[in-house]
Amino acid sequence: MNPTGKPAKPGPNGQPVRPFVMPESFAGKLRVWRWLLLRRAVQLGVLLLFFATVRWGWEAAGTPVLTGNLSSSKLFGLVPMADPFAVLQIILTGHWPLQEVLLGAALILALYTLLGGRVWCAWVCPVNMVTDLAAWLRRRLGISDLFRLSRNIRYTVLALTLLLSVLTGVAAF
Repeated sequence: MNPTGKPAKPGPNGQPVRPFVMPESFAGKLRVWRWLLLRRAVQLGVLLLFFATVRWGWEAAGTPVLTGNLSSSKLFGLVPMADPFAVLQIILTGHWPLQEVLLGAALILALYTLLGGRVWCAWVCPVNMVTDLAAWLRRRLGISDLFRLSRNIRYTVLALTLLLSVLTGVAAF
């Protein structure tokens, strides 16, 4: 039975699903929000590294801390990092990136493989903060959806992006 006296719905394992109850204490809320807060700290930290290197000239041993952008960058002037999807688009346009960019994409792809494929979207991409804020505002203001898109549409968009890169000769995303 749930708190309203109705029988609890069975979950995927057949056991009753317990309704989530937000703790009242601040420490309890921090425990519930710990991963979200850590993700936001990482996202803001990455943006700060880019901004501070450009704006305030942050350096380590005379080398800029982080140069480039979110598609292709260098950490401490030594570690190349590149978005594997952006590199794939460039290759599909008929252009071949520098060996350093390919190495950066391979490093990031290896990191994704080790940590899980959604690491970028969940932990680094600043768009995540914007979409979460928009969702919170929609709930807060009571704005309902006009229509719903399938979650699988992202794969269609990715495929079309790659196709456009091939057809136009320009990285489309």
